[in-house]
This record gives sequence, C-alpha cells and structure tokens, in this order.
Amino acid sequence: MGLNHTASPAGHEQRDISFGAVVMFAIGLAVALIVVHFVAGHVFHHLAGLPSGYPRPSLLSNVSGAPTGPGLLVNQSADMEELRASEDAVLNSYGWVDRDRGIVHIPIDRAMDLLTETNRGALP
Repeated sequence: MGLNHTASPAGHEQRDISFGAVVMFAIGLAVALIVVHFVAGHVFHHLAGLPSGYPRPSLLSNVSGAPTGPGLLVNQSADMEELRASEDAVLNSYGWVDRDRGIVHIPIDRAMDLLTETNRGALP
C-alpha cells in the first residue's frame, strides 16, 4: 500500500525544468545588461556635451554676500518672558481690533463670564 518511489536514472525530474532554457535566459540577460550599459553611457556622454542648449541660470542664483546664518535664540528665558508678557497684555486688557467696524477685544475672564451668563439663559 505504500507509494512507489523510484528515482529516475538521471537523479532528478526531467520534466520540471529545462537546463537549456535556464542557460539561454542567463545568456540573454547578460547580453541585455551589456546593451543597456552601452546605451546609457552613450546617452550620458551625449547629454554632457550639450550644456549650451539649456536655459541660463536665474540671475538670483548669482547673489553674492556672506550668508546670514540661522537666527539663534541667545536668551530663551528672556524671550519667553517677553512673549508671555505681550500675550498677557492682550488677554487681560480692553482695546480696539477694528475701530471702523466697532470690534474690540476684552479680557478673557470677562469674555468667559459673558458667555456663561448668555448660556444660562439659553438652557432650560
């Protein structure tokens, strides 16, 4: 009842792969790589010999002068305190945003109080 395992005289299955086809594929691949190599080299040398056909670079690319470098923060804590002070001044004061249209800014605490008063009347 067991399977009959008989080996072919050549030692492998002859019908699975053709050695000649594998060799022909390898040769074809090598020839294609050589052709691509020479075509790419020819195109490169052809394009390298044509710089006069390209447009001239922008006049802005010739701007000379020392680079200014990045804007570094010298004193971060002082800069942060200054930023927070200016934000607090806007958040805690009255002032005009657009006088012609009648738009003002008010302190944030007062704005929140006004919103809660308005919403109390809207809720049942």
